[in-house]
Amino acid sequence: MDSATCPATKIKWGIIAPGRIASKFASDLLLSDGSDIVAVASRNRQRADEFATTYSIPEVYDDYDALLQKSDCDIVYIASPHVFHKAQALACIRAGKAVLCEKPVTLSARDFAEIELAAAEHQVFFMEAMWTRFFPVMEQVLAAIAEGTIGKVTLVQANFGFKAQEDFTDRLYAPELGGGSLLDTGVYVLTLAQMVYQCLPQDIMAQAVMTPTGVDGSGSYLLRYGDEQLAMLSSSIVTKTVNSATIYGETGFITINNFWMPDKAMFTFHDGHEQVIDNKNIGAGYYYEIKDIERCLANGLKENPKRTLNDTRGVLMVMDSIRQTWGLVYPGEH
Repeated sequence: MDSATCPATKIKWGIIAPGRIASKFASDLLLSDGSDIVAVASRNRQRADEFATTYSIPEVYDDYDALLQKSDCDIVYIASPHVFHKAQALACIRAGKAVLCEKPVTLSARDFAEIELAAAEHQVFFMEAMWTRFFPVMEQVLAAIAEGTIGKVTLVQANFGFKAQEDFTDRLYAPELGGGSLLDTGVYVLTLAQMVYQCLPQDIMAQAVMTPTGVDGSGSYLLRYGDEQLAMLSSSIVTKTVNSATIYGETGFITINNFWMPDKAMFTFHDGHEQVIDNKNIGAGYYYEIKDIERCLANGLKENPKRTLNDTRGVLMVMDSIRQTWGLVYPGEH
């Protein structure tokens, strides 16, 4: 049954931490006839009230546990900073709620293992909010690669960097909040390589430029996935880069500008011909992720086959390895 065509089975959403990202997500939720937003919770009651007014949300809470205990929402979207994800996700799971959690879902693979165990024990759906995977252009790119359209892929290049305001009190610079470029933009380039190669890298080399607060301002990553398969990637919160990706194969290559939220991809073949695929994205781009989750929940799935728990764990393991080479340990880690 498709929830989008059956109003009686609308998915009821609760939202935790109604900030900037949650606002964009909520706007796209309103575009789907398969979902309703029924509850919002913030530690700041005024923020929760304003968010509820903007998006016509009937239930407002100034305590996350109150939402979990009192709301009959089916799934909770967690949009808080990285460091709070684990505790909030576990609380949702233990309350029997499905969870969509912003990336990265935890600071480490070890922390994520606790979420996996809890989701299995309580038999609830859990997914990392890696929206990139669900854009129609990315779906077509990955399908073309699988079909061998550009032959065997041998190299993935991707950059994602922006220049943040130099405010060392901001969460981007705060070790205690999981700051730095690796978890903020690096997760996207590493996920792209994973989506293309569909395996863990065999070897990882990484360099970083650290900020005065002790987190990575910029990082570069060279990963080997096989004897003839490499990824050359970079992330930054201190340098604005051309945020594009190129996927090179034996018979051509694919260029994707703004690859983390793509609306176009250019295929260039060695024989000289080109092909463009494009798609005018709906809303802010979260719509496609939302529709896929509606399908998963309507079919009783506990994880999304397009973005599995194993996929999420794999990227976290790579980021753990990279941080280890830098000696970057977040406060509270063992």
